[in-house]
Amino acid sequence: MDSIEHFLISLAKEGLVRARIECQGREYAFSKERGVAKVDVKQPSTAPRATDRRVPVLETDDRSIYLSESPGKGRGGRSLKYVGFVLVFVVAALAVFLGLPQLKKGTVGPEENMWRTAQETRELASYQAYLETYPEGRYASEAQQRIEALRGAGDSGSPYSRHLKEAGDFLEQGELFKAWNALKQAGAIQTDDGVIQLERRIFEKIAALGDDERHGLYMEMAQGALKDEDVAAAERYLGLANGVRTTANGETLARQIEDLRKQKEIRAEYERLVKEIEKALDSGNLEQAATLLDRAKAIDEEGRTPELEQRLARAEQEKKTFADEAKREEAFSRYMETARRYEDRGDPRKALEQINLARRLKQTSELDDLEAKVKRSIAQAEQREAAERDRAYKGHVSDARQLFQKGKYEDALASVDKAKAIRSTAEVTKLEQDILRVSEGLRAERERVEQERRQKIEQEYDKYFKRAQFHLRNGDHDRALSSIASARKYKNTDDLNRLETQVRNAKRQGGGVASVTLIDIPPGLVNRYNDTIKLVELTNIPRGVKVLGQIGMTLNIRQNGQLAIQKVNDEVLRVIPARARQTIKVRILRKVASIFLPPPVDKRGNPVSVENWRLTFTVGTFMGKIILRRKF
Repeated sequence: MDSIEHFLISLAKEGLVRARIECQGREYAFSKERGVAKVDVKQPSTAPRATDRRVPVLETDDRSIYLSESPGKGRGGRSLKYVGFVLVFVVAALAVFLGLPQLKKGTVGPEENMWRTAQETRELASYQAYLETYPEGRYASEAQQRIEALRGAGDSGSPYSRHLKEAGDFLEQGELFKAWNALKQAGAIQTDDGVIQLERRIFEKIAALGDDERHGLYMEMAQGALKDEDVAAAERYLGLANGVRTTANGETLARQIEDLRKQKEIRAEYERLVKEIEKALDSGNLEQAATLLDRAKAIDEEGRTPELEQRLARAEQEKKTFADEAKREEAFSRYMETARRYEDRGDPRKALEQINLARRLKQTSELDDLEAKVKRSIAQAEQREAAERDRAYKGHVSDARQLFQKGKYEDALASVDKAKAIRSTAEVTKLEQDILRVSEGLRAERERVEQERRQKIEQEYDKYFKRAQFHLRNGDHDRALSSIASARKYKNTDDLNRLETQVRNAKRQGGGVASVTLIDIPPGLVNRYNDTIKLVELTNIPRGVKVLGQIGMTLNIRQNGQLAIQKVNDEVLRVIPARARQTIKVRILRKVASIFLPPPVDKRGNPVSVENWRLTFTVGTFMGKIILRRKF
């Protein structure tokens, strides 16, 4: 749907029932029957006369109007600017014809009309025409942004092209609502023949659906437009839905649309009042400002009027303070002097504030000259700031690319965010997407490696667990316990603890030697054990490593005198640097496990094995060694 169709549909609520317009080589026939608005577009059946063509015919229930179009260079030769001017002319005529209060009051100027035309067409030429006519206008910055966005729309990777392609794909798949939604996003960037043709195809598909499907789809589209706060589109789709079937949901949606319209009208009126208040305050017309402020307070929805009230109160206080002419003259001189001082210091914006304060008191040519000088300085400062923002933007983009190449994705995204804060462009958006795509791939690879590590742990645990079961069945209890200890390095489970208990019980009941504690072996042998284990040294530790604190162990002494570590408590063990902790801990345990003591015997001289010998070592470093000293 092009801008002229949107324009005619939006006028349906104002009482328009029939219209015919010939423009850009097309004939637009509008009609409204039983509350449903419809626009048919076709090629004109007859060629227009060379002079004074009566183009649109507009009718309400009780009036009609004809508008004439001046001769041009042919239907195909009219520029977008000319079409925009025709639409403005039609709107102005309809204001008188239909009694639109907002246009009859003359609150919309030529600049506002031209900007609205550009917003309706959403075409590059319209924004360029506005910028050429009003280079310093209220919407100049936004117009420049729209031009940059539209120039990038031809890129296959641009948001416009992507949304347009998605709409076409969804249409081929029969997903009509998704196709409409994607097309709506493309149309928000640029409305061209591609959007118009695809929209017609979508509505042709919708027209071929059954009543239930068509009604449901129109209702979905109306709700989507309502969510986007597009009142005209919501009304149009609701009208189409009501043309199929009138339902309670449709009536509820109509009320919601009407509520939204009122809210938008209130917001627009409030914004207009705020601008009028600020203009009145700047010009010193406090009575008008107070009147407008009362009207704004009545419709204030965002709590902004207190700030305006404070400004009005300050202005009134200043007016009372400077009622005396001598004081006014003194204040004027002070403001002028302060303005010159700020100008000399290179702060023209503060200088302009002082000039505005001085203008409330008196108008002089000296003040006008100083204001012109200050505004030139502000313009130069803004140019410098724009150049600085451009340099900063390019710097952030360059940093993001370099960090991306180095694999520092989080830092690269941070630089992208900084660039977007200055200017959001297709270049930055594409770079962000590239970084996110690669970083997501790296994250997936890390997850895959972690999954493989977990699988390996499970495999090793199962391997040693099955070995322990095998040794238990063969009566090799020591090797079973060794396999259990190896399995516990990977995972400690209740099944493993139960298996260990079975092995130890079988070892006590079956063949082999008995398991005892230190109290069951001769004291002399215990003393030899204590002398052997009271000091343990580890050499060749990494340079710069320091070990402090304590480490506790529960040991078993096998029949051959070898130590077997059952439990370790390293909560108070401190290793500097921390990354070396695991390596140092493993070396300490291996050193202790490599110690062989005299084979244990009980007090009758029978060979035994010793269980649950609990030791605590104080750990420290000295001369490149780790020293474990037994703590009694």
